[in-house]
Amino acid sequence: MNRYLFVCFFLCLFWGLSTAQAQKDKRSLLKNRRLQVIEKDTLRYEKLPYDTVTYEKGGKVELLGGADKLVSLRTDSTQLIKLIGRGIRFRQNEVLLWCDSAYKFEEKNIVEAFGEVRVVQNDTITLTCRHLIYDGNSRLLQARQAVVLRDPQMTLNTDFLDYNLNSKIGYYYNGGQIRDAQNRLYSRSGSYDANARFFFFKDSVRVLSRREGDTYRIESDTLQYNTVSKVAYFFGPTHVYSNDGSLYAEKGIYETQTKISRFSGRARAENKEYILKGDSLYFDDLKKEGFAKGNAEVYTKKDSIFVNGDIGFFWGKKGLTHIYQNAYIRNISSGDTLFISADTLISYNRKIGVKQTEEPDNTQQHKILAFHNIKIYRSDIQAVCDSLVYNFSDSAIYFYRSPVLWNEGNQVLADSIRLLLKNNKPYKMELRSNCFSASRDSLGNYNQVKGRRMDAYFKDGSMERVEVDGNTEIIFFQLEGDTSLVGMYYAEAAALKAFFEEGKLKRIRLEGNINGKMIPPQLLQEPDKRLPGFRWLEHLRPTRTTVLNREPNRSATPDAPDPLPDAEPAVPKKSREERLREKLEGAGKQKSPLP
Repeated sequence: MNRYLFVCFFLCLFWGLSTAQAQKDKRSLLKNRRLQVIEKDTLRYEKLPYDTVTYEKGGKVELLGGADKLVSLRTDSTQLIKLIGRGIRFRQNEVLLWCDSAYKFEEKNIVEAFGEVRVVQNDTITLTCRHLIYDGNSRLLQARQAVVLRDPQMTLNTDFLDYNLNSKIGYYYNGGQIRDAQNRLYSRSGSYDANARFFFFKDSVRVLSRREGDTYRIESDTLQYNTVSKVAYFFGPTHVYSNDGSLYAEKGIYETQTKISRFSGRARAENKEYILKGDSLYFDDLKKEGFAKGNAEVYTKKDSIFVNGDIGFFWGKKGLTHIYQNAYIRNISSGDTLFISADTLISYNRKIGVKQTEEPDNTQQHKILAFHNIKIYRSDIQAVCDSLVYNFSDSAIYFYRSPVLWNEGNQVLADSIRLLLKNNKPYKMELRSNCFSASRDSLGNYNQVKGRRMDAYFKDGSMERVEVDGNTEIIFFQLEGDTSLVGMYYAEAAALKAFFEEGKLKRIRLEGNINGKMIPPQLLQEPDKRLPGFRWLEHLRPTRTTVLNREPNRSATPDAPDPLPDAEPAVPKKSREERLREKLEGAGKQKSPLP
C-alpha cells in the first residue's frame, strides 16, 4: 500500500513539474511571439523610399467585450490576458477589431487575434484574416492566412500582409492578387499606399484587364498601379498582350481604361499585319494609332517591308504610315534586299472599297510614296529621283522628277519611269518622254540610244533588250574584240531594238525610215560622240552605304508633300500628327506621381 502511494505521489509530482515547464515554455513563447513575427517578417520585403515617417505612440487598445472566457497571466513582468469567445471586440481610436480568440499583452499594448479576424478603419478600409498581430503603439498590423484588404477602389488577397494604420502603407510577400472593376493584378511581392491609392509590384508581375469584350494581359518585373486612374507605370521589361496584338517596352505608362501606351526603351507594338518600333512609342490600342520617335520602324509582314526613320506616325485602321527624317525602306525577297531612302516616306495598305458591281470591291491596296532626295539600291538596279510611288498591287515602281536608273553598265533617264517587277525582280521598264539610255564600253566610249518612248526588258536581273519608238537616235561604237575601235555608227530611225549580253550593248536593229552613217576613228570629232541631252551621271549612282548612311534632311517636316501622278494618298491633317507628337513628348516628361 505504501509502495502504491509512493508511485502515485511520484507521478503527480512529475506531472506537476511537466505542466509547470510547459506553462513556462508557453509563456516564453507568448512573450517572444511578437518579436518572432514582426521583426523577422519585416526583413522579407523592402520598404518604400518615402516610408520613413515616425508617428506618435498610439493610444491604448481597449477591450469592448464579447469574450466568454478570460484568463490573466503574468510572465517575466509581462501581463498577458487570454480571451476566448465569439465576436471579441477591441478598439483603438477610429480602429475596431473583431476576432474569435486573442492574447492581449497589456504592457506592450499588443493584441494577437485568431479565427474570424476583422479590422475596420474609418469605415473605409477593411481587413480580414485568420491570424493577426496588432501593435497598438506603432499601429502596425501583421495579418496572416487568407488575408483580404478592401478599400472603395480595390481588393487585395494574400497570405502575408503588414499594414500600418498611421501611414496606411501595406507590404505583402509570397504572392498577392489585387482586383478592381476591370483588372486583376498579381505579383510575388508588393506594397500598397492607401493615401495615394498606389500599388508597387515586384517580381513576376501579371495584370489581366477586360474591356468591351477584349482581354489584355500585362507581364512585367516591376510595376506601379494607381487604383483610381487605372494607370500602370513600368520600370523593367514589360509585355502587353491583347486579342489583336502585343506591346513591349522597358519603361513606360499604360492606361488600362483607354488602352493608351507611352513607352520608351526600344518599344514595339505588333499585330497580325504590322510591327511598330521606336526608342519612344505612343500607341492607342483602341484606335490603332501610334507615334514612334528615335529609330522608328514599321514592318509590314505580308510584303516583308521595313520602313525606317527618325520619326514615324501610324494609323492602323487606315493602314497609313508616315516616316520622316533619314527615312528608308528595306524590302527583302529572293535573297536580296531593295533599299529606298528619302526625306519622307508614306505607306498605306487598305481595302479600296469601290463598288464596281453589286458587291463592293474589297481589293487590298498597298502603296509606298517617297518624296525628295530619293536613292535606291539593289544588287541588280540602282536609281535616284525626287518622287516615287511603289505600288504593290501591280508590282510596279513609278519614278518622277529627273529619275536616273542604272542596271549593271547601263544608265537610263526619262521624264518618268515605270519599273515592273515579277517575283520582286525587274522584268520590264517603261520610260516616257526624253528617254535616254547610255552604256560605257571597254574603251571608255558611250553607246547611246535616244527616243520619245522606250521599253527595256530584263532577264534574271540583267537588261536583255531595249525597244525605242519615236524620234529615235543612236550612237554605237563598233569594236574589234574589246581593244580596237572600228568606227562609230550614227543613225536616225522611227524605231529600233537594241540587244544586250552581260549588260553590254551587242547589236541593234533599226526600223522605219533609216538615216545612218559609219564614221571611221580618224574622222571622229569629240562633239560627234554625244547625242543632244547626253549626261553620264555615274557619280550619282547609289551604293548600299550611301543609301543607309545618307545625310538626313532635317528641314523635312510632316507637311503634306506634293501630289504625284496616279497617286491619291489619304494624308491626314497635320494637326493629328501634332497631337500624337505632343502626347509622346508629354509622356517623356511624365513620371510616376510618387517619389
